[in-house]
Amino acid sequence: MVEDVAVVQPEGNLVGGGETDQLELQVRRLQDWNNEKLVIDLSEVSYLNSTAMGILVAAYTNYKKRKAAFALCGIDKRIKNVFAVTKLAMVFDTYTTLKEALKAMGVEEGKEEKKKEKGK
Repeated sequence: MVEDVAVVQPEGNLVGGGETDQLELQVRRLQDWNNEKLVIDLSEVSYLNSTAMGILVAAYTNYKKRKAAFALCGIDKRIKNVFAVTKLAMVFDTYTTLKEALKAMGVEEGKEEKKKEKGK
């Protein structure tokens, strides 16, 4: 957590295996706790498939229905292209860096020290 923002950082390929299951579990746990601000940092993700995209869309939908904040950051070029082709680039709030995403969620400059939930 960084102040009141939950940060989840999955790693590797999100293709429906253990890493994807872990991401879904982390997001559901945060939703169950009524978390109001979530950033998913994809900077360590090499590839994602439709299963992972479904998890991101479901998380986005849940947060927006609750009028909570949801953002993605650290998206590499290949994943950006997938978002562009699927038109999801127009849906998600995306930021280049975690620092930018946290700032957009109201975290003050210099308070980016964080404890991230690793997606292992």
